[in-house]
Amino acid sequence: MFDFVSAVISGPVMGFGSSPWALIGLYTFTNILWFFGIHPSPIVNIYTPVLIAAITADVEAYLAGENLPYLVFQVLFICMNLGGNGNTLGLAIDMLFAKSERFKTMAKLALAPSIFNINEPMVFGVPLMLNPIFFIPMALTTPITGGIGYLLCQLGFAANFNPTISVPWIMPGPITGFLEGGILTALILIVCVLANMALYFPFFKMADRQALLEETNARENEA
Repeated sequence: MFDFVSAVISGPVMGFGSSPWALIGLYTFTNILWFFGIHPSPIVNIYTPVLIAAITADVEAYLAGENLPYLVFQVLFICMNLGGNGNTLGLAIDMLFAKSERFKTMAKLALAPSIFNINEPMVFGVPLMLNPIFFIPMALTTPITGGIGYLLCQLGFAANFNPTISVPWIMPGPITGFLEGGILTALILIVCVLANMALYFPFFKMADRQALLEETNARENEA
């Protein structure tokens, strides 16, 4: 029975679900759900068996001195959550350059949680949810960071990745990369954060200008 389940069910599910492209597709979908106010956790929890199976296979291969079969998959999983779903750490850093009081205040409130992959303050405070200005970057950030992570993995930046090391999900991405794979793996995550900053920046500037205009009009009306 166990062999039957493994061959008929587990094998095909792992074959599709553990590919880098499936992971990128999953997190792109959850980012879109998050935009509409639906928390990604229920969807990601369904995917957890695939994650556990991939990690277990990599650990077994590592201990046996073999190549990791799901190396790229594990590295991309870190790349998908830089600041939380939507990779919003880049946006939180962008807010440090805000001109409006609204986003200056939001930067003070949201940056620290975002460093530790908690982005509810921004999702509901900016807001990102149901805000058409931020739909495009929320949808595109995962394919872009996923592509960067995949390319750098192919170039050997994760060659020293150790799947036996496990850190809490609130650990900042670059630190996770350093602990699990050294300086080069940390560099993958740093490049992804910079890419997220670049992607979010023009949309943030649009929202910042709008907020600044509203504040200016409010002050003029009070005067």
